[in-house]
Amino acid sequence: MTGRRWTVAIVDNQQVDRHGLMSAVATADDLRLLYANGSIRELDRELALGSRPDVVLLDLALGADPQGIAAVAHVHTCDLGVLVVSNHFRDATVCDAFAAGARGFPHRSRRSCGPRDS
Repeated sequence: MTGRRWTVAIVDNQQVDRHGLMSAVATADDLRLLYANGSIRELDRELALGSRPDVVLLDLALGADPQGIAAVAHVHTCDLGVLVVSNHFRDATVCDAFAAGARGFPHRSRRSCGPRDS
């Protein structure tokens, strides 16, 4: 492997989704998982301990405060890169996420995960 290895944190309250993202990160040669949490509060605890990822994979529907676009803005104000990973893919949601500081918004759906059935 050559080049930079990016450190990643995952924030997703759904354990199955969190483990799926963890598996995806584990298979990428240029990514290293620092931690995976279920809430922004848990992310804040890790940050307070000095563990700062290059990028946070963030679900919008966390089920706790803050969530949604407020969670994107919170992570962005911590001077971290944010990729929103969500099933919520309305134009307004995507625009709001970018306005709040997201750097990307890959859609988590069957359609975007692999080739279409013929």
